[in-house]
Amino acid sequence: MLKSNNQRASKLGEKGWFSEDRLAYISILFTLGMGAVTAYALTRVDYLSNDTDTLIWLVVIDALALLVLGTLVGRQIWRLWSERRQRLAGHQLHWRMAVLFGGVTTFPAVIVTLFALFIVDYSLRGWFAERISTAVNESVRVAESYFDEHARSISGEVLTMANDINREAYRLVGKGNLMGRYLSDQAALRNMADAIIFDGTGQVLAKSQFAFAITFANLESSWVEQARKGEVVILRADETNKLRAVVKLNSYVDAYLLVGRFIDSKVLLAMDQTRLAASDYQQLGFQQLDLQISFAVLFG
Repeated sequence: MLKSNNQRASKLGEKGWFSEDRLAYISILFTLGMGAVTAYALTRVDYLSNDTDTLIWLVVIDALALLVLGTLVGRQIWRLWSERRQRLAGHQLHWRMAVLFGGVTTFPAVIVTLFALFIVDYSLRGWFAERISTAVNESVRVAESYFDEHARSISGEVLTMANDINREAYRLVGKGNLMGRYLSDQAALRNMADAIIFDGTGQVLAKSQFAFAITFANLESSWVEQARKGEVVILRADETNKLRAVVKLNSYVDAYLLVGRFIDSKVLLAMDQTRLAASDYQQLGFQQLDLQISFAVLFG
């Protein structure tokens, strides 16, 4: 008899340990913990990058936790409804207390969530309004127009300089020192920082007085190929605030003129920052829906 009672007590203890109420408490704690982790992740996520796999997994886990918790709550509501139909003692008071408690706890959360989502949606619409988008795009166009203006200027100067060198080719060919002095005079006359003449193999044939910076530069074959087709190749060195131009000298056998001109570094920096800001703005516009979902999860 004593052994049988102990077995029944043990079974009751096991049943109590795995009871639905205990599982509901664990689900609530787990859901709250995952909500805190997700909120922390949302404050750390970079919306400009594509590395959002962790956030996606957190949202999936949150959804599963809410599904389990919702199932348990639904079972409790169904049990209360069944008790009401069976007219058990005290069911009406129990039902009213449950409805009142659920309404008091749910209604403010729903109102806050809807209000927060409205504010976020309204703010995002303001950020990506047509007027702001137009202003951002126009700022990039202004910055690029400054660069294009200098590119057209140096393009015209290098063509004029190449015509002068072609015209004087009969007396400059084979005379390196004379050609170097002529290049120095042309560079000073046209406000060029440096100028060199090189052949298709990259060998320097002549250079201006201050052309040391580009004499040993890495001359890419793609520049030569474009210039060989008669194009004026405009280059910008990433490490310096200098524009360069390459053009073919038609009066020489496979020879090319390379010139450089300095531009205000602050202007170039502002142009790069404007392009970067516009690119980030456009990428945020593409991820507008992701932002709304993230804020919905945060406030929900």
